[in-house]
Amino acid sequence: MSDKSQEILLGDSIEPPEFDSDERQLEFRDEKAEYESNVIDILDHVGNLDFKFVYLDFIPAIKRQTFNRKRRFVQKLLEKIAEVYDFEFAYEPELDTDYELDEMLLFVEFLEFNNIRFLSYVWGFLKQDLIRIDIWDYCKKNDMRIIRETEEQLDTHPQPKWISKFLRTYYKEKFIDWFATNSEQSKVEIQLEIYEREGKLNG
Repeated sequence: MSDKSQEILLGDSIEPPEFDSDERQLEFRDEKAEYESNVIDILDHVGNLDFKFVYLDFIPAIKRQTFNRKRRFVQKLLEKIAEVYDFEFAYEPELDTDYELDEMLLFVEFLEFNNIRFLSYVWGFLKQDLIRIDIWDYCKKNDMRIIRETEEQLDTHPQPKWISKFLRTYYKEKFIDWFATNSEQSKVEIQLEIYEREGKLNG
């Protein structure tokens, strides 16, 4: 928990002695403080290695909030992604239903951590052993091949709408950086996924 989120949580949760409110008002204030603290913690970790753990810890509580609060959270998340990744969709996504919010969260999860299976499809056809190669060097030297293979795998293994738009529209250089970073971070899991699919794992 960041200092800022802790300050919000403690500051809003402690009632001044002279403040006379009923139990429902106190409960509302505590819930609002917890929501704001959770949002800050998630936003502060976008693009960091530990985003997955912070996100999975706090997202259940955020999903229990009112629709308007969930919508504001997703909007702030997209703003943070634009800042960290220099990526925005060509047009502003509609966020008018719970389904649309969930679609956008699927994109965020893919961007940050839930991309191992798709990356394994691409690497499986590139025929490289991620444990043995210099991933960054390979990606820089074979950028167009990776982009072409990504397109082909999107046709073979279609992804949810916003994930597909990201994979097809992200700047080439930044996409290769994203691809290499996530491949390096999850190379063992990706390689195991390939081995399992190809039947190279025992038992």
